Amino acid sequence: MATSTANLISSSSRQHNVMSRSHSQSQLVLELIGPEEEGPKYYSIPAEISNEPAVVKLMQSGKKLHILNSHILVASKSRGRVICSVCNKRIGGNFSTRQAYQCRDCRIICHKSCHQQIDWKCKNSTSISNLHVEEVDWAEFLRHHQLREFISVGNICDRKNNFKNILIFPFFNLTI
Repeated sequence: MATSTANLISSSSRQHNVMSRSHSQSQLVLELIGPEEEGPKYYSIPAEISNEPAVVKLMQSGKKLHILNSHILVASKSRGRVICSVCNKRIGGNFSTRQAYQCRDCRIICHKSCHQQIDWKCKNSTSISNLHVEEVDWAEFLRHHQLREFISVGNICDRKNNFKNILIFPFFNLTI
């Protein structure tokens, strides 16, 4: 685990507390919606692995949250004449300039490129205290995913015309 996130581990549980992290860059957190009784789960994505194919694929299955100064920023598209809370310029026009981040709590909105410059705390930050980020061994996750890239599942037909699912490894077959 990266040393920058090591100080987030709570002693009472194996979770990260998002509020204890303080630096100028926003923290990327993945929100995955699970069964209704469990509620959403949150996973911190270290910047150094955010472009790994396995992590990119994982991020497509959830919602990316950017956490900065107690703001929980979510990507959104601006409609109409919206003014950026950071640079005071209009958000709008073509597709790339309509992309914005909006805080879930205080509802400020800013350009995607301006979100790192938010230097004030969120005034209505209530949900951040309930946001606990699960600890993930990313090295193990990436190693497991790279192994899975070499495995494919296929059907074979035996001599009695019975189909079996098999895992095909590069050097040997396993019947499941």
